[in-house]
Amino acid sequence: MKIVARLILPLLSSSFVLLGGQEAAKPVPPSPRSAALAPTFSPAPSFRFFRPEYDPKIPAVLAELKHRIVEATAARKHEILQSLFDGGLRPNLFLGAAKNMKGAFDKALRTAYMDRIRKELDADEFDNLKVDVDSDKTDFYYDDTDVSAADSPIAFRLLDMDGDGTIDLVIFNQVYFGPSSGLVFCGWDGRNFKYLFDCSGVIRTIERIGGRIYIRYAVTIIDASEAEILASMAYDFKAKTWALDSKIYYAQKTRFPKVLSRPEPFQLNAPAVLRVDPKIDNKPNQKDANGYYNYETTRTLNGNAVAEYPLSAGGYILAVENNWAFVAFDTKVAATDHSLHHGMEPTTYDKKTEVSTPIIMPCQYYCGWIENKLAVGKK
Repeated sequence: MKIVARLILPLLSSSFVLLGGQEAAKPVPPSPRSAALAPTFSPAPSFRFFRPEYDPKIPAVLAELKHRIVEATAARKHEILQSLFDGGLRPNLFLGAAKNMKGAFDKALRTAYMDRIRKELDADEFDNLKVDVDSDKTDFYYDDTDVSAADSPIAFRLLDMDGDGTIDLVIFNQVYFGPSSGLVFCGWDGRNFKYLFDCSGVIRTIERIGGRIYIRYAVTIIDASEAEILASMAYDFKAKTWALDSKIYYAQKTRFPKVLSRPEPFQLNAPAVLRVDPKIDNKPNQKDANGYYNYETTRTLNGNAVAEYPLSAGGYILAVENNWAFVAFDTKVAATDHSLHHGMEPTTYDKKTEVSTPIIMPCQYYCGWIENKLAVGKK
């Protein structure tokens, strides 16, 4: 059963987000509690883009979260942790949740956890993630952040985001490479709390648009060549469930369109080059005296090109300016090459070949400009 909690404050207020340097149109204002009966929306993601220098309104985000925190009982915390386990949360992330719900990780759940990882993990991983079944300790080595939910964007929270009296979102802190702090998001899917997204980063904005609440989460940038990554988690009032709406990649120097339009599906009618701005620049990137590419230039494959796509690749057109289209390519047809990498993206590691391969997630998109004439093949 879904965990019942006390009724919290009214629904989110509207907020603004930068779109290519301009304020977006106001989201639909919050409606009364009948919002749960909102109509079904288009499956197209809700795309948003931030300038790299945009200063997130952390106090506003904290205020939105604080109003929706639920102080659950020990029994309810146990139910939530059990739900995360039943939902298949990865062992390292599961232990991060267990750390924050200290009394919930009891002997029965520890035993079930140990039985699972003994079957699923190799010897090295098992040794790193095993726990003492007869202990109540939660001092797990990889998660040593201790912060207050009242005054930090990186904290453990049980949240009721729609004010209906039930917990629908679990957020907890995690420590990543660097080290740098980040968050793990797990949302109610109708049966369990399921994993949505995790990485080092910060919540940029929380907004209500129509029948959905969106949490926009920007991944930390460490290296000058890394792509910007913005993940959007969405709560649907009608379905009363959370899902990952989109995970978008775009180069740090991308020129955003002046106005975003409603996403329009497309397919290519010829191979295309994805670029950071609407012009053709194929100049080779420059190397230094030692023969290495400069980090600033390796944001692109060459010139202003960030990806190359074959015929039949597609996604959504988000804007058209003159002879150019600003698009979001989906991953149904992969890019033949791209420079939109990030050091913190999840990977799988092959011990035999010693090669790490980025994991393609659902709702993942690569964004930039292509010549509009190449995007005439609509789905």
